[in-house]
Amino acid sequence: AAPAGHRRRRRWRWARAGTGAAALLLAALGAARLWQERHRPVFSHLVVGAERAVTAIDADGNVLWRKRSGGYLIPATLRPGGPRRIVGFEFSAAARKPARPHTLSIFDAASGAPIDAVELVSARSRFAQLGFSDRYSIDLVAKDLDGDGADEIVISYTHAYQWPSYAVLYEPLRGRQRLVLMAPGHHRFAGAADLDGDGRLELLWAGINNRMGWLHGLAAVFLDPPLGAAGTASSPVSAVVPDELSPGRDGLHWGSLFWYAPLPPGACIERRCIRIDEGRRRILVGAGDGRLEVGFDGFRRDLPSELPASERRTRRRRLWSELYEAKRIARGGRPAAAAARAAAAAEEARAIDQPLIALWAGQLEATCKARAGELEEAEQRFEELLPDAPSAADVAFQAAGAFHLAGDLERAVAWYERALGALTSASKGRPRYEALYGLVMALGELGRWQRAAEAIGTFEAASQQKGFALHCRIYFDWRQRGAAYDGEELEDWPLAPDLARYWHLEWRRLRGVPAGELYRAARAELEETSEEVRALVRAFEAAPLLELGRAGEAVAAARAASDEIWAYAAYFPAARAHLGVVVERYARAARATGLEAEARAAEERYARWRAAQPARSP
Repeated sequence: AAPAGHRRRRRWRWARAGTGAAALLLAALGAARLWQERHRPVFSHLVVGAERAVTAIDADGNVLWRKRSGGYLIPATLRPGGPRRIVGFEFSAAARKPARPHTLSIFDAASGAPIDAVELVSARSRFAQLGFSDRYSIDLVAKDLDGDGADEIVISYTHAYQWPSYAVLYEPLRGRQRLVLMAPGHHRFAGAADLDGDGRLELLWAGINNRMGWLHGLAAVFLDPPLGAAGTASSPVSAVVPDELSPGRDGLHWGSLFWYAPLPPGACIERRCIRIDEGRRRILVGAGDGRLEVGFDGFRRDLPSELPASERRTRRRRLWSELYEAKRIARGGRPAAAAARAAAAAEEARAIDQPLIALWAGQLEATCKARAGELEEAEQRFEELLPDAPSAADVAFQAAGAFHLAGDLERAVAWYERALGALTSASKGRPRYEALYGLVMALGELGRWQRAAEAIGTFEAASQQKGFALHCRIYFDWRQRGAAYDGEELEDWPLAPDLARYWHLEWRRLRGVPAGELYRAARAELEETSEEVRALVRAFEAAPLLELGRAGEAVAAARAASDEIWAYAAYFPAARAHLGVVVERYARAARATGLEAEARAAEERYARWRAAQPARSP
């Protein structure tokens, strides 16, 4: 046997050999890893191409990867000195919208591989309580707002074809996110500045205020805690743009809204049109002769006042609350009292040199007068507002809707036609198709279908938005002829307004689509549509249910639709125009289940309503 010492020396030589081999292996692996890092493609930028497919390009101009993102991807730096990442949302090509709109995905910039995902806070449940579907477009901005070397991510959500919008601020460096804005109109992030001189940044959003006659607006929001500071948000939602979105104990809940400045509809409010001038403490909105200056105090420089800015701001905030109160009183069934309150608000707006608020208060006053049955006085008030209105079309559309809901269809038609005449394809403000929809429905209620056909043809000939004319042709053929429109088909139905998608369901029914398929389509649409259109889809659902032998479910759906449509008919012209359709389907479903008395009661209620209308209705 070998001596013990010899055995120990042999084991030591083997150990030394093993250690050396391991060291060589580690060195080789390290060298390989270093080589890979040095030769790893370097991300340069993203290119959005056809059908909004996104392509990542490296520093040499080579393609790294492609994704069908719908344009919902942007590069960002998430920590100081860290690598560029890609942040955004997975896209559903079939639905043509983000597949998970409330999950922010983070990707490796060089490979496109997913790294992480962040579940975002949301205002969708708040808007769902008001009857809105979960259908939002997304605007993404990544910018180092506070200069700490890491980007903040601002996500602005705007509802598809309806007015809700809200915004989320995500601070990756702190792992903090918060709901920072809710607005009654599509508002998008516009920048950041220290507006009050306290050394902390306020954030700016620009958008359209649908609930105030399509005026444009600039919202300033202060953050608590401020950017870069530790802590959690002091409120579930930071700021609320003036409206009845979030009523407080003594009027409106403002949250962290510093100020809200109304702007004329013609102002360019896209991010590229807004510049912050820190030196002169102003925000430039628009370009050229139409450019506006808004001071850091929230007031336009072309509307000076002898009042101190703090007093003007206090009185303007009180004005928003007064207008909110007028709308609340009108909804409570006292439109004459609401009109008086709105008139007083208009006077106060003029006193503090706020003509756009005075314009909206005047429109609200006239609308309430129409609701109170003071039709001539309402029309006179609308006429008084037109000369000074920056958008006559928006005032005319407001008047048309007010008279439509009041049942004065003759006046409604005249004002819808004025709205269409004042609008051009280049007009800022309300989309043209809304006036066309209203006109065609009002003419249909009057039984003037030939004139409706002429209006559709005129719009189609003068507009680039021919798809909206096709929507109205489908409605026309269904309601006037009881037949399916047999012209060209439109491909972009998932992107059409809620009302048009409902008309498309009716078109499919008339084309003989099987009941089972129609029922499934209706159920899917109920998840997508909003407010009064949901009642129409619910009533539609009763037809395939009856055909499938599910009469009990059919009458339940039709009964629910009837309850909803009567509530909506006082506020939405589309609900009023389809009231007879819903009642007829309710009565048919009730009779199918032997509920004759219920069917007769529904028909008699509709007959009484028609008899009470100031203008004839079929």
